[in-house]
Amino acid sequence: MVEKDKKRGIHRAREAGAQSTFRYPKLRIEAGDRARFWFLSNGEDDHFDGARFHLFPRQTRTGKVYNEEILCQRLRTDGEESCAFCDEGHEDMALRFSIWIWVEHILHLGDNPDPEGEAWEQTRLAPEGNKKGRIMFKEMVGQPMLIWMAYGKEWVWFSQFDAILNKYGSLEGRFYELKRVGSGMQDTDYTLTMLKAAKLPKGLSEKIDAVRVPIDQIFAESVTGAGSTRRPTPLGAALPDGEGAEAAAEEEPVEEAATTGDEIPEEAPAEEMV
Repeated sequence: MVEKDKKRGIHRAREAGAQSTFRYPKLRIEAGDRARFWFLSNGEDDHFDGARFHLFPRQTRTGKVYNEEILCQRLRTDGEESCAFCDEGHEDMALRFSIWIWVEHILHLGDNPDPEGEAWEQTRLAPEGNKKGRIMFKEMVGQPMLIWMAYGKEWVWFSQFDAILNKYGSLEGRFYELKRVGSGMQDTDYTLTMLKAAKLPKGLSEKIDAVRVPIDQIFAESVTGAGSTRRPTPLGAALPDGEGAEAAAEEEPVEEAATTGDEIPEEAPAEEMV
């Protein structure tokens, strides 16, 4: 059967069922990855925001467990609006923050895992002390994406973004790296690093404007797309590695990444947000 025919009929229906309901491109990086990007927010506009979300354990058809995250409207509005989940007594919650970025490329420890895809360019990192810089594989991205992540224990991940803004007065006009180390709830960390002063390349406005909407709107869509307000099952069992696991960890206190150049906890196909 021709490859493109696999996207028809039941094959396309099966693929659609596995897709996430989150319709915005979200940055996902694994252990050892380094995402390099420009911020598409000055840090004090509608394209950087944070809020507290209700966490609902879900499971895909393949058995993957993850957390669906739905904005708490009561906390978001300082009690001016009611929250159906709070009214039901749901207390499993976590903080998340999100910001738009333009991702130029992501450096990986290994080559393109897609056997039919093109091999990624190899590049060597700058030396560290007397150690030769390691070779990494550069995946070119070239598109606007969302950083969506937990605040981290004692806000360690969020604080890195806050510190950058306080130091430079704006998040724009510089090229950054977000690095991730670790892959589980106990060892994952993120580090945000400013690499150099450099403006976002010209000619990208059309691509950016076609996708970038206020973060508040994206948060609100988690509520409108939540469907029924059925009482969720308790978040008792530990969740597997990935975005859902980090979401559960955030509560006690959340386990978040530092800001150097890693990803944001990955998400499961049906629900999203790390």
